[in-house]
Amino acid sequence: MNSGPKILEESKGPKFRISCNRAGTTHTFGSPEAARQFGAGVNDLLGWPVALKNYDMEILLYIDTNFVYVSVSLTQEPLFKRNLTRFGPTNLKATLCYNLVRLAEPVCGDMLVDPMCGGATIPMEGSLTHRGVLHIGGDNFGQAVKRSRDNIDHLINNKGKTHLLTDIARWDVTRLPLRSQVVDAVVTDLPFGKRLGTKVDNRVLYYRALVELARVTRVNTGRAVILTHDKNSMIRNIKKVHTLWKTGVSRTINLGGLSAVVYTLYRTSLLSDPTLTIHSNNAVKRKKQE
Repeated sequence: MNSGPKILEESKGPKFRISCNRAGTTHTFGSPEAARQFGAGVNDLLGWPVALKNYDMEILLYIDTNFVYVSVSLTQEPLFKRNLTRFGPTNLKATLCYNLVRLAEPVCGDMLVDPMCGGATIPMEGSLTHRGVLHIGGDNFGQAVKRSRDNIDHLINNKGKTHLLTDIARWDVTRLPLRSQVVDAVVTDLPFGKRLGTKVDNRVLYYRALVELARVTRVNTGRAVILTHDKNSMIRNIKKVHTLWKTGVSRTINLGGLSAVVYTLYRTSLLSDPTLTIHSNNAVKRKKQE
């Protein structure tokens, strides 16, 4: 006599859960529904038991506009939370910071600068993963500088990371206290105009920053890896400073639901461009050719 569907007496295999993230606005389903459906498919196919808390394996499901990516988490502790003890309003995940530094291709003896470092997430991650490279961070806000120092001190004093080649300064990104042509690479996260700043301010700030960063970065070999959500301000100002920076590959990423872009720039051979000027009233103009 048929008593209904067969029930497995003992589930075999690791206990697992599905974590789902999506990018794009065209999906007709939510992340929880996608996770449930994918988890049910794994359970039907392999017979693995589902466990939302005490799991042995976490399967990560990332759904983009045109692609679906499936991966397995190697640690139960999220890697993006490592290193930081003092958090600010716009701290980047450590995993993202690592990849930003990696794109700059630092080599032993290089000097990398994050001129708007916030909580020092980029200099910290860079100094932990790229030894022999000097990582300098700076910010215009006193609270950000204090957070940065606290985070670095915690790594040195509480985690024994005494080998770190990093330091923090308080400065203005448009007037850096650095000699010309001393920086090998710039890796930074510019204000998005969301939690900090406005897009109107960004149009001026981005220009002034790109001109000043060109001054301190080595010609021919210098490079910059810049993350921002404000694509319009960035593209507009890259065009203005094309004599100092040439553009490389740009990469679009999903940053907490925001579509952000990582720009790779390379320093040209021009030492400076006298046609570019920054007036004392903070208005940005381009000199007319005489």
